[in-house]
Amino acid sequence: MNARALVGAAADSYPSIERGTLDAGEFVGPHDDEKLGFMRVARFYLAPGFREPGARLHQLINNRAFGALPGACKHALEAACDEADSGMLARYDHLNPPVLRRLVAAGAQLRFWPRGTMQAAWRASHGVCEETGGRNARFRRFWDAYRPHRGGHFKWFRLIENAFDNFAFPAAAAVR
Repeated sequence: MNARALVGAAADSYPSIERGTLDAGEFVGPHDDEKLGFMRVARFYLAPGFREPGARLHQLINNRAFGALPGACKHALEAACDEADSGMLARYDHLNPPVLRRLVAAGAQLRFWPRGTMQAAWRASHGVCEETGGRNARFRRFWDAYRPHRGGHFKWFRLIENAFDNFAFPAAAAVR
């Protein structure tokens, strides 16, 4: 496959796939992919979405402006951002499973990225971060702090979440 990428409006992806300018498209997950009609122009549904393993919302606020807010306003803004983020994630977690089943029932072929492709993407993304850190001291400080923090999370999720998933998924399938 000749990999080509498009960063832009979601609406640009469909015609670009249809014309062959893009080989693939993805916009957040199955729910949005269905709304955008990707199934009409792309028959394979590849997983996992390693570019964006979990959707998140972000609110960027000038630090001085935020610091000038009264304490109650800061707390209200933080609570509203937390609520919007967790509500969005819960909504997608609710909507995506039945949509993926519909896509597969309509003929989408669910496939998984080969491990080598995932590893190459992982290495390439880290290479971009290293390169960016070499040019940008602020990014370097973030990247150097983020990696060990993320490593701790990987260990935690492997120990707790993955262990539970490895038990619960087969157990749930056996009870049907």
